[in-house]
Amino acid sequence: MKAAENDGVVLAIKIAEGMMRSGGETYRAEECCLSVLKACGAVNISVVSFPTAMLVSAELDGVHRAESVSIKSRGVDLNGIAAYNSLSRRLSSGELDVESAFKELDSIKGGNPWLSVLYTAVAAGFFCFVFGGGAVDFLPTVIVTLIAQTVKLYADRLGNLNFISVMLSCIITAALARVAVALFPVFHQEAVIVGGIISMVPGLALTNSLRDTLSGDLISGAARMFDALITAVVIAAGVAMVLAI
Repeated sequence: MKAAENDGVVLAIKIAEGMMRSGGETYRAEECCLSVLKACGAVNISVVSFPTAMLVSAELDGVHRAESVSIKSRGVDLNGIAAYNSLSRRLSSGELDVESAFKELDSIKGGNPWLSVLYTAVAAGFFCFVFGGGAVDFLPTVIVTLIAQTVKLYADRLGNLNFISVMLSCIITAALARVAVALFPVFHQEAVIVGGIISMVPGLALTNSLRDTLSGDLISGAARMFDALITAVVIAAGVAMVLAI
């Protein structure tokens, strides 16, 4: 799908696609798409979106247009959600034209993945206190999570292997926690493991599934719910395989 600098339909679906890839709710992506299309003067608009695809049909400048996009990967990028939402609002309010919006769209980039890994590891260290750990467990939890999240980052770059990368990360987290406790019995194994895997718990996916369901997007809600449940099972299976040895 070539993004011509004067093509409002392509602009609309690209903004909505970015919203979905960043972890935004289905209704929010549809609202962004609709507001951009209306700002471009489109009529007879129809937008259908799912967690894995989006279809847009509209009449623009007397020509009927239909575009679709496949969404294979989804993450959690709150800055991205805010940027795409702001872009659609500014376009619909007249602050931007289509050409300027395309330029800003190209400038929207995800955050530094290494900073995300670092922040996740530090957050995991504090989470271990919530689950019965002590000050002595902070550093091992940070180190274990740092290693596991680094492996997950490289695994994600190999392709759309989300469930496999999550399971691999959980296996590494549990295995390193067992090794740490074996070498230093003062550590609390459960606190280190739970602190390390808490960042992978699909809380946002579950929340979005409920919001999509309540807003009437039943297919999207069910798909997100299934994704969250599978992720939870994968997390439990990864840890259980190590603890069962």
